[in-house]
Amino acid sequence: MLDPIAVTYYWETLEMPKDLKIGYLIGLVLVSAAAVFIATRSQLSTKARMLQTPKTVSITDTIDTQAEQKPPKYLKYWQTEKIKTQRFHIVRRGDTLTSISLKYYGRPNQWEKILNTNKNTIKNPEVLTPGAKIIIPD
Repeated sequence: MLDPIAVTYYWETLEMPKDLKIGYLIGLVLVSAAAVFIATRSQLSTKARMLQTPKTVSITDTIDTQAEQKPPKYLKYWQTEKIKTQRFHIVRRGDTLTSISLKYYGRPNQWEKILNTNKNTIKNPEVLTPGAKIIIPD
């Protein structure tokens, strides 16, 4: 155990200004208080976090709640259909409509579908401009 007289003697023999000693002492007290506070909080301890079990939800519960979902009263418009996303393709040198069709559909004969969707972008189906952004329809 520390002898209080020896600690007092050591403290007084330190070659620091008095205000620095006081700041050092205050910092030491604050750090000690914070360590005690964190160690005694049951909410922060690992054991307390492990004992808390989250509510388990079965898959059927989530399916039922999604099927019965009604629009909230505060909404002016309710969207019943999901938003359809579009795929895009940036034309590279050497790309043709058939090669793009093969890449996205697995068949080269779907190039007319791409051409009809991109009438404003594609002026000549034989020559595609590199860097052009074209829509790939579903």
